[in-house]
Amino acid sequence: NQIQALSAAIALSGAASTFGAAVAASGSSATNRIGSGLNLTEASITNGSSVAAIGGLTVDASDTSDISANVVALAIAGGDGSIAAGVSGSDHENGGTVAAFVTDSSASAGQGDLEVLASATQNIDVLSVALSAAIGLGAAGSGAQASATLSNTVEAYADSATLSAGGMVQIDATSEQTATAKTDGVGVGAVGISVALPSADIGGATQASLGGNSSINAAGGLDVHANSTSTAEADALSLAVGIVGGAGAGAVSHVHRETDAHIGAAIGDTNPAASNITAGDISIQAVSTSTSTSNANGGTGGLVATGVYVPITTIDGSTRAYVGQGTTLTAQSLDINASSTENASGDAIVIGIGGFAMSVARSDVFIGSVNFIKNQYFSM
Repeated sequence: NQIQALSAAIALSGAASTFGAAVAASGSSATNRIGSGLNLTEASITNGSSVAAIGGLTVDASDTSDISANVVALAIAGGDGSIAAGVSGSDHENGGTVAAFVTDSSASAGQGDLEVLASATQNIDVLSVALSAAIGLGAAGSGAQASATLSNTVEAYADSATLSAGGMVQIDATSEQTATAKTDGVGVGAVGISVALPSADIGGATQASLGGNSSINAAGGLDVHANSTSTAEADALSLAVGIVGGAGAGAVSHVHRETDAHIGAAIGDTNPAASNITAGDISIQAVSTSTSTSNANGGTGGLVATGVYVPITTIDGSTRAYVGQGTTLTAQSLDINASSTENASGDAIVIGIGGFAMSVARSDVFIGSVNFIKNQYFSM
């Protein structure tokens, strides 16, 4: 899936005399959705099926999607008492589900690997620009807003399945997601005002699991792996110049994706069913890499100049690898690993120039993720 959007609005207004008033207003917006509602990408073996391959066997569901958008609003008014206003807004979201699974069935790969794979590569890149200028003793105001949201679920699983392979049995869920939102706002007039508000958000889940009364016979062992890479960035630039100039920017980036690999019942299952799993060498692994960046920069100039810039950066997802409650697991060896890497940063840079200039810059950065490794009720 790929969406590219361009939206532009231009308003020009002038007065017949120097002391006449003019009004120019422009507004531009774009809204795009991928995967809203019940959108589903699925590959499966279900309902009592029996599938055998001489070589390898792969059940693979994948999604690659991209949203890019540029939104521009320009307003220019001339004459004393003129007013220029430019507003741009851009909202974009990618959701839905990518699922690969084997349930209530048997599958075998005689001389190769048996793979149950779900993967997603998704990108949102949006830019929103608002420019306004009032020539003469007028007022100019601009507002630029942009949001990029990724919230899909990527899941690979087997439940009540009999799986065998001459090589490995791999149940693997992988996601790579990038959300970037940028806003530029400029207001120039006797009174100049500018506001820029970008936000980038990555949630949803990447999950790999094996449950129910399942049996695994694989010479190369069993892997249940979930791997996610999430990058969110929000950048704001806001400039205001006038006899009175006021500017503000609030950039918000948030990564809160769940990365989960488990055998047996899932965490949070209020009525977990008993699971009996038999396999050889087992690896349960959840790995996440999260990067969240927020920048709010700009300045004000005038006889009276004020500016407030507040970027907020948050990472508070979860990375879990475990054997769930009520699970009987028989294995030759068991390796459980949960690993997360988090990088959060926020910058606020503001310059104020004027007879009376006041600038406020504050950057808030939070990391509150959960790493979880647990095993219950297994024998070797």
